[in-house]
Amino acid sequence: MIGTALRRTGSGFSPLSLSPKFWLDASDTSTLTLDGSNQVNTWADKSTNALSFGKVDATGPTSNSVTKNGLNTLTWPGTTNRRLTVSGQTYWGDGSVLLVALVIRCSTTIGFRSFAPLSGQRIGLQLRNPSFECYMPGAVGPSGLAIRQRYGTGSSTWAVDNLSSTSYSTTAWHILTFIVDPTNGTAGNRSYSYVDGGSAIQNNVQTNSLSGTAQSAVFVGGDNWPDQGMHYDDCLAEAICVAGANATEANRQSLRDYLNTKWAIY
Repeated sequence: MIGTALRRTGSGFSPLSLSPKFWLDASDTSTLTLDGSNQVNTWADKSTNALSFGKVDATGPTSNSVTKNGLNTLTWPGTTNRRLTVSGQTYWGDGSVLLVALVIRCSTTIGFRSFAPLSGQRIGLQLRNPSFECYMPGAVGPSGLAIRQRYGTGSSTWAVDNLSSTSYSTTAWHILTFIVDPTNGTAGNRSYSYVDGGSAIQNNVQTNSLSGTAQSAVFVGGDNWPDQGMHYDDCLAEAICVAGANATEANRQSLRDYLNTKWAIY
């Protein structure tokens, strides 16, 4: 429950203060409906929008398998699609500034996408030895940890594209945060990616303006292209999306610190 999370972190901050578009929290097991094998049928959003991310494929991710800092997480095997989705989220691709935070662990050498809106706009994770990407979407980056996010609706119309690399352990948990401002007049200011408490990785590739049609569905644990073999592998603990005026750097830092205290990431 929300109160439990606040007591555990010892902080007065709550993601609800940012009016998130959605807040998925695997540590709050009351938000999960499971089948007899502890596989997730639905994952309820804790924002005031009260969305319900439902199972797309035959089976869902597994609960009650892996914990972090004594808290429950959800596990996706890398051998099959176990996506959850919700529709009606038209802020994806409408030009809104976005603040996204993920608490995640990954351990596979096959490609995967962990978190993705429908079609052109996506925030995902892809790992192909020895490269790891966070992207919307993108090709495999240089060796090590490549943080890459793209925003647009076609391969020639990306508005932002961050790319950087550093060392990466495939068994480590990370807090990944992003601020995307696709209509910013300065290309370098259209997106920023962050790993844990690291410095900003700024848009350094694309200079195109945002174009295309806004999409309205969000996938967790994959995307709408299941034929590409990019099944999410390992654990997702929490996912939060904020859009509009609250998608600021100050709020990103508050959200990151809240998640780090709660999950003991770094």
